[in-house]
This record gives sequence, structure tokens and C-alpha cells, in this order.
Amino acid sequence: MWYNDSGTRTRATDAERLRALTLPRDPSVTPMQAGMALHLLQRPRDPRSGACTAQFPMRPNVSLHARPWEHRPSTIGMFPAAAMGALDGVVASQVVSFASGSFSPAEMHYLRTVANAPIWDAVDLIARAEWVDIIGGAFVLPFRDDAFAPAMPVLRFADTKPLAYAGVSRGAYYLALGDPTRAEHALKSGVTRLCHDG
Repeated sequence: MWYNDSGTRTRATDAERLRALTLPRDPSVTPMQAGMALHLLQRPRDPRSGACTAQFPMRPNVSLHARPWEHRPSTIGMFPAAAMGALDGVVASQVVSFASGSFSPAEMHYLRTVANAPIWDAVDLIARAEWVDIIGGAFVLPFRDDAFAPAMPVLRFADTKPLAYAGVSRGAYYLALGDPTRAEHALKSGVTRLCHDG
């Protein structure tokens, strides 16, 4: 059976190119700490869905971090240069390019809310880690002897990918404040997470 892995190779190549833009690694962050932080970025699974089986009991995940960009008021009229209906008026790839200009008070309020969200503590910890123990951070070990590997619930990058977009807004906020060091840190944190995913 022929398998086309060109998409995987492309993502791996892209991630490798981005590694030069990542945050410095912090050896004091253990793989387990980073894995547990990553687990807390995942939305709790509904046990009734069948994804959580007795073979693979997951660690509790009740302290899901709030994502203020998911519950923001309508941004109609905000960020007009980056307007795009599909993203509710905010396009991550363009926000930073306008950060050197003047954001309106409403725009700054939104960006400040994003930048100050506690979720970034977990994101930054993961970004500094040399290694991330995805399995140990998410599951109660050891597995049962009859655990069937293909049935293991997989990491849902749909829960973490939006963080990369929100991280650009975070960087734009610091840039608008005239703090390029924190802006660079915010953007590199997002790049590092993408490289871990890759």
C-alpha cells in the first residue's frame, strides 16, 4: 500500500526552518512539567464520547485556561486594515504590521486582555522546555497490560493551534506599548510551540 507523506515532510521542513526563531531552552523545565502544561491546554474530553477508555485513563484536566479571544465582543470596526470576516475582524498575520501605528482604545483593550491571559504562563513554559513528555503529561501511567495502542486518544492540535494566532496579537500589544523585547518573546513563544507540534 502506497502512502504519500509529502505533507508530513513539508511540515517537518518548515518546522526545522523556524527553529532559529525559537526561545532559548531552559534545562530546569522537565519534560513532565511541559507535558502536564500541554495537557492543561487541551479541552477536557467527554467520557461519553468513547475517547477516554479504561485502557488509557487521562490525568484530570479541570483547570482549563480561559481563552479571551474566543469570547470577545464583536470586533466589527476594529483593526480595519486587518479585517476579514472569517476571523471576526482580526487577522493574526497582519496585526503586528500595524502595531507601530495607533490602535484605538477598544483595540488596545482587546489586545491587553489577550496579552494578560494566564494561559501564556503554560505556553511559555512549554516553549522553554527542551523536551515535552506528551504521554506522561496526559495519561495516568502505567497503562494496563491489554492497552491497545491504536485506541489511545491523540493530542488535538485544534485546541492549541489558535494559540499561535492569539500569540501574534499578544506580540502586537507589547509592540504597541514600545516594548519590543516582550513582543519578540511572545512571538518566539508561538514559533517554539509550532516547532514542538511539527
